[in-house]
Amino acid sequence: MNTNETILGWRDCYAENGKPVKCWKCGCTEQREEVRSMVDVLYGQGPVCEYEVFCAKCGTGIGYWAYGSFDSRYMRDMMANVQGQRGDDGLIVGDSAAP
Repeated sequence: MNTNETILGWRDCYAENGKPVKCWKCGCTEQREEVRSMVDVLYGQGPVCEYEVFCAKCGTGIGYWAYGSFDSRYMRDMMANVQGQRGDDGLIVGDSAAP
């Protein structure tokens, strides 16, 4: 991330139930899912227990679903790992480690 990039307000990027609506980094609404865990029946085709959601455009992790609901801690943990400065509204506005 360079210093000119602004991370979107994460509150606008998620539905009330925690489902990602758009990427918090680039605003893209296209998503891809990667299965992290499933019940191993029917030759690996069993029900999905956990999956992670990524932005289809930039590849940023934007959500984690497990056992029936989205993990509300996922976004908090992701934002804590992003280096940057926080503005008055709590949004990250730049990367202090950028060249």
